[in-house]
Amino acid sequence: MSGDPPPHEAGPGTGPPAPPAPPGAPPSLNAQAGRGLVVAAVVVAVNLAVYGVARLVDVPMVLPEPGDGDITRLPIGAVVAASVTAVAMGAVALGLLRQFAADRADMAFTVLVLVFVLVSLSAPLSLDTDTATKVVLVLMHLLTAAVTLVGLTRPVRARD
Repeated sequence: MSGDPPPHEAGPGTGPPAPPAPPGAPPSLNAQAGRGLVVAAVVVAVNLAVYGVARLVDVPMVLPEPGDGDITRLPIGAVVAASVTAVAMGAVALGLLRQFAADRADMAFTVLVLVFVLVSLSAPLSLDTDTATKVVLVLMHLLTAAVTLVGLTRPVRARD
């Protein structure tokens, strides 16, 4: 009939919705990526808050520049970049662990995060800067690890 709309061709995203994942199944790649973005935003916010409070209480937050040794204040952009990079590395590592070691992925990820944070603490602790700045940097490393670990591995609760 000439008044009927033309038939639609099947394409990506058409058809019935996928069945829900069984309980305990790892999140889909899209869900994991979305969670990674949220966790990255939270880590950035937490670290910027710590940085802001540190500056308010007069922690210098100055570091020697690599190579020439000049002293410079830690740029906010470096805090953001380091925060996002850490979460992205964690999300990729967890995704790979869930792909290749699904039954042990969360435990292996926990161990990986703990080892990584312990190794990463050598950077702020070895800097030629004041103790208060070192304490703030260590706190930021520990908070990044904690928020990343909990944020990426906690189970997703169904919405009511």
